[in-house]
Amino acid sequence: MTGRFWFFIEADTKGAGEFQSNLYSFWISSSLKDKDDDGMLDSWELKNGLDIETAHDALIDSDLDGYTNYEEFLMNTDPMRNDMIQIAFYQIKEKQSYLFISLLLCFMLCFFSLYGMRRTMV
Repeated sequence: MTGRFWFFIEADTKGAGEFQSNLYSFWISSSLKDKDDDGMLDSWELKNGLDIETAHDALIDSDLDGYTNYEEFLMNTDPMRNDMIQIAFYQIKEKQSYLFISLLLCFMLCFFSLYGMRRTMV
């Protein structure tokens, strides 16, 4: 089990039967760099104004652009700013091999079409 755990310590102060209790907490996490175990690094959460002790903030879409904070972490975009251009560049980078193959096929199709037209004209 990971997460934040709470415990009380009660102490009899001065042996007079006056108890003083304090509430303490500790964390159990699978990573030293991600305290709340939400998949986003604490340094990134702090940089972008998120709470390093709240795991549910990974599922929130802070800038209402259609991507959760966790998805923005994976894309390394700003979760507080709706920047569709930056997200578009990320998506192009992710799919650059498909884009290259599509452009190559388009070029080959145009080349062979022009080559075929030239052969019929000569």
